[in-house]
Amino acid sequence: HKIPRENKSPAETYKFQESQGSWSPDNRHFIVPVISKGINRLLLIELGAKHKTSLLTLPNLTAFSHPCWGPKGKKIVFSGLKNGVSDLYIYNLETAEISRLTHDIYSDIHPTWSPDGSRLVFTSDRIKDSPQLQNAPLSLFEMQLSSSAPMFFLE
Repeated sequence: HKIPRENKSPAETYKFQESQGSWSPDNRHFIVPVISKGINRLLLIELGAKHKTSLLTLPNLTAFSHPCWGPKGKKIVFSGLKNGVSDLYIYNLETAEISRLTHDIYSDIHPTWSPDGSRLVFTSDRIKDSPQLQNAPLSLFEMQLSSSAPMFFLE
């Protein structure tokens, strides 16, 4: 299916150079970061006969990227930029609530869910067993969502 282009597109710019979109688990929706009226937003496309679209505004975030649909179809994890710092957030599609998962000086990007939705794996420049910010190479980390367990470095 080709998504028809309308004269009044909800997006001025698609952010594919720095991000990708994500399919819903039921394959009926697609979400992608866009810029609309000069504001970073998420474009939710309902695929089907009419290709309905919705623009989601995520308040207090300068930018965001790499949305990833949760396996149950109710949440989207993404990397968000606030005050120049990149952290991980979850957007609840049912309540429109945003939860901040990380809150530190490290860059946390490219999150993805485990198939059961209990964990995330993401890329970060945090140093294993070190609280200091350094020019570190990017590494993979795992986060348990159901507890306040520490993040694990994936070697």
